[in-house]
Amino acid sequence: MHSQTLPAEGISGETIRRSRPGLRFGDIVVVVDGTLVIGRSRCADVLVDGDGVSRQHALVELRDGQLWIVDMASTNGIAVNGIRSVRARLRDGDVIRIDRHKIVVEW
Repeated sequence: MHSQTLPAEGISGETIRRSRPGLRFGDIVVVVDGTLVIGRSRCADVLVDGDGVSRQHALVELRDGQLWIVDMASTNGIAVNGIRSVRARLRDGDVIRIDRHKIVVEW
């Protein structure tokens, strides 16, 4: 079984959290074979607050041992390592930007 950890870094302790059971600034999200939705909707797996965050902003998926992020047609998009992306393969140390928030990938 493959898993990836995504330590969340945000502007404050309240800005990025797991909607179930509750992720706080600096916590780690483990992605296990499957998908994870990031957005401001309470239905998102990782809830990220902010005016520039869409309800379902991005999808993180672990497939065939590789971690990917896909923009879910969000209004403001995503950036990986400062480059605006629609879909990108994620590697150790990559920085995902969603609005004013960043998520650092640990592989």
